[in-house]
Amino acid sequence: MKKTIWVIVLIMIILTTACGAKGLVGKWRYDGSSTDYYYIFNDDKTCAYEMAGAKMECTYEDDGTKVTILYTGNTKANTYEYKIDGDKLIIKDGLGKDVTYIRK
Repeated sequence: MKKTIWVIVLIMIILTTACGAKGLVGKWRYDGSSTDYYYIFNDDKTCAYEMAGAKMECTYEDDGTKVTILYTGNTKANTYEYKIDGDKLIIKDGLGKDVTYIRK
């Protein structure tokens, strides 16, 4: 009986986590400029960075704390530490500064 209860609890935790968390997937607007800058992360591991009407396509890998982005045409990927706090994506830039994006 105890084993069945633990299995049910584990299944509930997994379902709650999987259904409630979107992770990086979605559109994120830079929170620090009047100019629109966006990261768009798709389920299929493709992404884009939009700025002032220009769009750079990319692919990404995500381990939950770091995202590695490879922009189309580049041979070297960039890896950034990040955390998600509600609807805020906070990425550490190349200088170690926190850069905040808001989920759209």
